[in-house]
Amino acid sequence: MEAQNGREAYDLMMSFGELVNVVLTDLRMPVMDGLEFAALLKSDPRFSRIPVVLLSATPMKNSWKALDVFSALLVKPCSLSVLVRTVQSVQ
Repeated sequence: MEAQNGREAYDLMMSFGELVNVVLTDLRMPVMDGLEFAALLKSDPRFSRIPVVLLSATPMKNSWKALDVFSALLVKPCSLSVLVRTVQSVQ
């Protein structure tokens, strides 16, 4: 599944949540950013166990706090092999 922002992604999750094994998100998105989206997922019992991987060119000031909601943090540019290994490791 693909969404343009966190709000759209959350709405998709409401429809197809059981089919989602892992979420890959950027930090900077319109409407609802990746941090808000990940926090919303973690606060929802239906989705709280789904790993969320952040892939972003935007550095996080408190990246250690980001691990409260993200299962892994990757910085763009990121090779496909690193991305695939990371997604596999959080599942």
